[in-house]
Amino acid sequence: EVDLDACRLLGPVGLVAQAIMGTIVLSGLVVKRMREHPRRKWKTWLADVAKQVVGQLFLHASNVLIADLIASATSVNPCSLYAAQILIDTTFGVLLIYYLLALATHLMRAHVAPEYQQGFYGHPHFSWHKWGEQAAVYIACLAAMKAVVVFFMWAFPLLEDGVSWLLSWIPSDEAQVVLVMLVLPLVMNLFQF
Repeated sequence: EVDLDACRLLGPVGLVAQAIMGTIVLSGLVVKRMREHPRRKWKTWLADVAKQVVGQLFLHASNVLIADLIASATSVNPCSLYAAQILIDTTFGVLLIYYLLALATHLMRAHVAPEYQQGFYGHPHFSWHKWGEQAAVYIACLAAMKAVVVFFMWAFPLLEDGVSWLLSWIPSDEAQVVLVMLVLPLVMNLFQF
């Protein structure tokens, strides 16, 4: 069984893995932009990417916090909790976010701003207000999704149990951290995007 202090998501290995992950993801987004047709204006693309970065930082911080809180209360390996969340976030969570954003867009148009549209930041001038509004809606949808994921993990612990069993075969705590904070998210995000 893994020592809870050894699987440190925010330890030196985890921080390096996160920096590598961030660099790879941002580089991938630039490559993706170069291949898109028609290509969005840089300002629109940067606004979209900034919204995604804010959302991913929120999700990552939530995943680490949830894993550490549950691990400290239950003595479950935080690496397995983090990995289980990644698996759910990038599969069921993506589907849930799609429907939550569609619902939020409908509600925003019906009750707040009839012109509300994700990815539109004003014309002819960029509006930080529109960007902030969209980012807030996106974060709210992500928070709702995380609440469902936590409930799902509580109601169906089999996934975390399976991940914990798989990680028990990896003797190095550092290798576990690299696997769950770099390799698994990269592989799952390839399927997600």
